[in-house]
Amino acid sequence: MFKYVGSAVEVEYSTGYHFKIEYLSENTMRWTSLSQRTDGLPMVGEETYYLHALAEEIYAISWIEDSGVVVSQTLDLDKGEVYAFMTWDDPQGRGGKAMLAHSGTAKLL
Repeated sequence: MFKYVGSAVEVEYSTGYHFKIEYLSENTMRWTSLSQRTDGLPMVGEETYYLHALAEEIYAISWIEDSGVVVSQTLDLDKGEVYAFMTWDDPQGRGGKAMLAHSGTAKLL
């Protein structure tokens, strides 16, 4: 059981992305963008997530958004760090995909 169900984490990446992530259940989360988004992208999403505890307070969390964005995130709540690898459709990208790897801070709310 994920002990942070019912809790939220604020995630701020060095790339400027900034989110509040609420863990609603063992497999459902809601993210809310706290930063400016590109036109046409949603500001809020509710997703099915998959979680694996890597160590005490370190979690690998992945989900696929309705827009097709795929997120693989490593959340280290002990150190207050977050790392993410994101992909989305882009006909000009390698294999028809674009990608972004970024890191930042994570704070339990």
